[in-house]
Order: sequence, then structure tokens, then C-alpha cells
Amino acid sequence: MFPIPSLCRMKQRLLQNMNGKSESSLKAFALIQLLLAICFVTYLRIESGAYPGDDAYMTLKAARNIAAGNGFVHNVGERVYCTTTPLYALLVAALSFATTLDPVTVAFVLNGALDPLVVCALFWLILSQTSSYALAGASALLFSVSRFFLSSSHLLMESSLFTFLALASLCAYSLKGRRRILLGIFVGLLILTRPEGGLFALMYLFYLCWKERRLPLRELSGCFLVTLPWLLFAFYYFGTPIPHSIIAKAASYSRSPGETFSLLTAAFTEQFASVHASGILRRGICGVLLLLYFLGVHREWKRGSLLLVYHLFALAFVVAYSVANPFMFEWYFTMPEPSYCIGILVGIRTVLSRLLPVSRQAVALSLGTILWAFALGSQYFAEPFVRHPSGLGTRFNPDFFEREALYERAARDLEAEVSKETKIVAPEFGAFSYHSSAKLLSSLGHINPEVVPFLDLIPKSSRPGINNGVPREMLQGLRPDYLVSLEMFLSDDLRADDWFAAHYQVVREYPSKAFGISQNLLVYKRVGPM
Repeated sequence: MFPIPSLCRMKQRLLQNMNGKSESSLKAFALIQLLLAICFVTYLRIESGAYPGDDAYMTLKAARNIAAGNGFVHNVGERVYCTTTPLYALLVAALSFATTLDPVTVAFVLNGALDPLVVCALFWLILSQTSSYALAGASALLFSVSRFFLSSSHLLMESSLFTFLALASLCAYSLKGRRRILLGIFVGLLILTRPEGGLFALMYLFYLCWKERRLPLRELSGCFLVTLPWLLFAFYYFGTPIPHSIIAKAASYSRSPGETFSLLTAAFTEQFASVHASGILRRGICGVLLLLYFLGVHREWKRGSLLLVYHLFALAFVVAYSVANPFMFEWYFTMPEPSYCIGILVGIRTVLSRLLPVSRQAVALSLGTILWAFALGSQYFAEPFVRHPSGLGTRFNPDFFEREALYERAARDLEAEVSKETKIVAPEFGAFSYHSSAKLLSSLGHINPEVVPFLDLIPKSSRPGINNGVPREMLQGLRPDYLVSLEMFLSDDLRADDWFAAHYQVVREYPSKAFGISQNLLVYKRVGPM
């Protein structure tokens, strides 16, 4: 007869061996998920290519002028704070100068290099805060198939840099002593990447004061080490630390009450559910995801986890934008997205902990996320998603690519007729300006203080949802040599105006179906004295 203590020890060793093998398997499985995420984002970036949007061209034009020695300007000789992402512009300019490559190519390579690092930083952060390989692998894989993550990178926006710096600042929290200055440096760089970085910094400051019961002087010193020199430069060079486009947008854009909040809610659903869902089903999916998200946030609040910083930022982001109610573009939605991804998965794990034994929770989370990610990832390759010239099935509207190509074509066709003194007004000026040597005037005043007095005259109600029309008074006051615009930005009143017909004539016409509204991109030339 075997002694009872010996049997107990044998059972304990057996369970330890089984648990050890299970833990090793989960680690390997999580690393496979991370590898899949890296491969997926890398493949999609290479296959999709670079399709910079109008806003991206605004920053890339400044980067090209910096690299060429013309200064931090959009129009040569005009010191206007012309971008909301000075760090991204300076980084692209430095790389463009060092490699002699065009800023578009540099931005494409830069985003393509940053995106795998974002996925790795997310994996490491969650692993360090939760000690769960299953949760870390699931988060990296799910985030990698986000359409907004792909969209902002594909359009050459600065969202990849913003997300990387935000995650890097959280990863730096584990550093002790004087190395905490690095945390502040990351936060400072984040502020220079997007204005929303200031909101992230406030949430981080709140967390540090609450968690550590101290004023984080080392972290603040690192932040000021980065931001103070830029503020001094901006005051000296531009006369203001506030990007002029923020002033212009605040004066010109308008939305129906609650419109931005509805868009933010819809975007939250689209990141993690089928975009074909509609009506009751869509609202049901949104409700379930929100419930899981807030369940996950509540869990992290109780734990006092560092992940709470990103959750606080995401909630503050939604509140701030809902109150301000501005226009929202796809690349905005990437900034709070890691919080959504983490919160939902933590919420799922919390539910699983009440339904399954401990040994099965991690397996269920990992397998479920793989199937979920596969379902979301398949949208990039399956119909009814349209195909752009790279051949990849995407969610992007082909008219968008046509629009930017038309602006480039129009700019090149006019290049022999213009000089740097030629004034051209354009409601959408980014792509045209990038390929033109003329002086561009945004009809919304993005880069031109002289346009701001005319913003109240823009015919906002001429067509629903369009806020950058061109009023006659603006043309009379600015006296541009050319007007380049899609038809939808020209009100019926302007086109029927006798003064406009007498002073501006169409010299080029490019057929277009951009947005499904305009039929042509029109180039008007000023004729006769004003």
C-alpha cells in the first residue's frame, strides 16, 4: 500500500508538469499571433502602396520645403504654422534630406516601419501589465486588422507615429529613477505629433499623481525638455504656438448637434464588427461591444492598471470631440483605438472567467480572437470591397484616388503657366499644391490668415455636408489668378453670378465622379482687370 503523502506529491508534480506544458504552449501560441499580426500589417502596407490624402499632402509639402532649405512653410516666404503635426513633418523632412527621397516615399516607408513596432509595443505593454500571453497575443492580432489603423497609414497620416509614441510612453513606465525622464520625452514628442497628445499627457499626469501620490517631476522635466524648445521656436518663427489650420477650422466648419458623437459611435462598431451590419443588428453589436468595453475598463480601474491611462484618454477624446462637434476624418479614429481593443478583450476575459475553468479561458480567448481577426481581415480581400490600382480589395472609395490624381494632373498641366507669385484659390489644395510651384490659397484659410475674414461668407447651406465653398467676396478680395475646384464647392449662386462670369472663365475641365456629386474638376482663369 502506497503512503498517502507519496501519492499527493506525485499528483502535485503531474499537475505542475501539465501546467508548465500548458503555459509553454500559450506562450508559443501568443508569439505566433504576434508574428501573424506583424506579417499582416507589413503585407497590407506593401500591397496597398501609398495614397496620400489632401491633408497628408499639406504636411508633406511643408516637409519638402524644410528639406529643400525653404523653411518650415507651405508657400515659400510665408511663415504660417501650416500643419498640426510638426514632429511628423520634421521627421519626414530629415529623412528626405538624408536619403534624397521624395517625402511621399519617405512617409510611406516610415509608416510601414512604425506599424509593426506599434503591434509589438501593444503586445509588450499588455504582457507587462497583465502577465497574460493570451491577452497580449489576442490584442496584437485584433488591432492589426483594424481598418482605421490601415487607413491612416495608407493615407500617409501621422497616426502611426502617434500610436507608437503613446504606447512607448506607457512601456517606459517600468523604468526607474532618472530613466523616467524618457517617459516624459515620449509624452513630449506625442504632444508635438498631434494636439490630442496634450490630452493624453493630462490623463497620464492624473494617473501618476493618483497612483504614486507624488508630483511626477522627472517625467514633467522630460516633457518640457522636448516641448519648450518647440514652443519658443513657434513663437519666434510663426508668432503663435497654435497651428493656423485649427483656427481656420474652428471658424469655418459646422455640424448638426450630436453628429460627431454619432460618427464616433458608428466608428467604434466598425473597428470590430462587420461593416455590412445595419439597423437593429448594428445597434445590437454596438451595444454588446460597448458593454464588454466598459466591463474591461472597470476591471482595469479596480486593478489600478497602467492601461487605465489609455482608457481615460479614449473617454476624454470622445467627450472632447463630441462637445466640440468638428468634422471627423478616418485617421482620427486610430488614436483611441488601442483602448477599445484592450478594453473589449479584457471584458471578454472577465466574462470567460465566470463561465470556464481557468485552464480553458486563455485557449478560448486566443482561438476566438483568431476567428474574429480572420473574419475582419477577410474584408480586405473579398467583395464587395472595391479594388484600387494595387489590386488589393479595400474599403477605400476609388473616387478618392481619382480625385487626388486629377489634382496632380491639373497642377502639372498648369505648371508651365505659373510662378511662385501666381495666386491660386482651391477648396481642396493639398494634392494640387504639392505638385505646383504657385502660391496656394485655401478657401478655408488652412495656411492663409488673409482668408479668415471671408470664412463667415462661405455658403455652408448650398449643399448639405459641404463647408468649403467659395464665396464671391473672397475672390473679389483676394484676386486670385486661378480658381481650381470640384463642381460641388461652387454654389449655384456663384456660377450664375454676372461678376464671376465676367472675371473668371473655365480653361480646363477634368471629368470626375468624386463623392458621387461632382461631374468635373474645373480650372478657372482670371480674365481682364478686377
